Amino acid sequence: MGAPGEWTYSNAGGSWGTRNTNSMAIKRDGSLWAWGEGASNQLSDITKTRSNIPVPIGSENDWIKCEAGSGVMFAIKNDNSIWAWGKTITGKLGLGENKDVVIPTNLCCKPKSKVTQLSACEGDTIKLNGNLLYQGKNIFVDTIPIASICDSIAITEVVFNKLDTTLYHDTLCNDDLLFIDGIKYSKNTTSGYSIKSKTLAPYCDSVVKINLTFLDSLNIKETFNRQGGTIGLKINTYGGLPPYYYDWSTGESADSLTINSDGEYVITITDSKGCQFVKNLLYRAQRYSKFN
Repeated sequence: MGAPGEWTYSNAGGSWGTRNTNSMAIKRDGSLWAWGEGASNQLSDITKTRSNIPVPIGSENDWIKCEAGSGVMFAIKNDNSIWAWGKTITGKLGLGENKDVVIPTNLCCKPKSKVTQLSACEGDTIKLNGNLLYQGKNIFVDTIPIASICDSIAITEVVFNKLDTTLYHDTLCNDDLLFIDGIKYSKNTTSGYSIKSKTLAPYCDSVVKINLTFLDSLNIKETFNRQGGTIGLKINTYGGLPPYYYDWSTGESADSLTINSDGEYVITITDSKGCQFVKNLLYRAQRYSKFN
């Protein structure tokens, strides 16, 4: 049985009626040994049904206490974790189910887990223990070793809330300038985004997508024709956004004008968006008398 002082702890137990009797002991180096019956896996070896001498149970050397039962064996390590092996049909092993267990098995074989759910905003990235979580990869699993008890599994799930996205569209005149949140929009810069911060949970920003249409410049093409002893002027307008509204310096409000005398005529054209075109026209009626 070894030299004096070699063993630090021993225990014997079992049921003599069923011949499930065993002895266990722990050496000074922390190794675990057993002898006696082995039909119920007490010797941690399915090839041994009995041993008259101590046989090692595994190769670990961190055992501090042991207890032999009827067909079941228990031992405690120096981290105070408890381990069991043997055979039972009554749940004596404490492993949650009736089965044969050959090697020492931690009674905390099923680690505890906890799911923590976090909220974030669409497009955000969260860093947990050096791992980046984002849309498409929103679950992080971490194992946390805890002395004396089973490891814990921490599962972090991030729910990415959809941003409140709206569209702002407007039609502007060709030379207009529009400032939104300090950003200048013109015919050369027609789109962008405006971010509005929210103070209510889940605190996601509101995104306004800006899409602007700048109209072509208003312009005209003049057409003349003779109307008896007068000259008729027709204004053809393009650009802007119809319908067009006309205002002549003579008081007329149509897209045509009869020229009876030489002079300067001023026309102001306004489209449906309020864009304006102003032009001074100098006509001489006699000049156009040769037109048919």
